Parts: sequence; C-alpha cells; structure tokens
Amino acid sequence: MDMIYRNKNCSKVFIDRILLKELGKLSIKFQNYDNMMDFANILTTITLNCEFNKIDDFEINFAVIYISEKTYYLKDPETKIYLCSIISKNKIYSSKMFWKELIELKCKIHQIDQQINTINLGT
Repeated sequence: MDMIYRNKNCSKVFIDRILLKELGKLSIKFQNYDNMMDFANILTTITLNCEFNKIDDFEINFAVIYISEKTYYLKDPETKIYLCSIISKNKIYSSKMFWKELIELKCKIHQIDQQINTINLGT
C-alpha cells in the first residue's frame, strides 16, 4: 500500500499486470472473502490517488471498474459476491461527481480519437 501511496506509476503497473494476467478469462474468482476485501481496498486506494481530469487516471479508473465487474467470491455453489457490489458501497464510487467526471472524460477522449481518425484519413 505504501508503494501505491508514494508512486502512482506503481498503481498503473499493478492494474496492467492484472489485466494482462487475467486477459482471456471471463472472470477472476477469489476462494477467500478476506482476500477479496483486501483486493477491494487496494483498488479503492488506487482510485483515491487518481486525479479525475487526467486521461491516464481515467484509464486506471476505467480498468478498476472493469476488473471489479469481473471479480467475485464464490460463497457457495449458488452464491457469488461480486467485487463491484463491495466497492460500490464506498463513497467515491457512489458519488455522482465521480461518474459525471468519468463520463465527461470518456466523451472528451472519444472526441479526440475521432479528430485523430479524421486527420489520419485526410492525409
């Protein structure tokens, strides 16, 4: 956790490693609820250390959301507890401002991508 607090690049490397390792899998399953809670705390800490108006931080937050949708704890054969349901209880993820800024930044990124594609097609 100290590394995440002191070095934002560590957060990006951590998220990238999870995405690369789990790429191709439909989900990430935890066998231990406490381990999933620790993982939730790590992801929440990463989000708290992000600045919402930066593109790199948008990508990190988007990845945190993606990972949390794919991660669960199998309580019993019939019951899955998804990580997104756990982290959604945190103030930051339940804030309208968080989602508003995330959506606005996503729209800006999309506009930039469209302009770049237009320029590339025009040359």
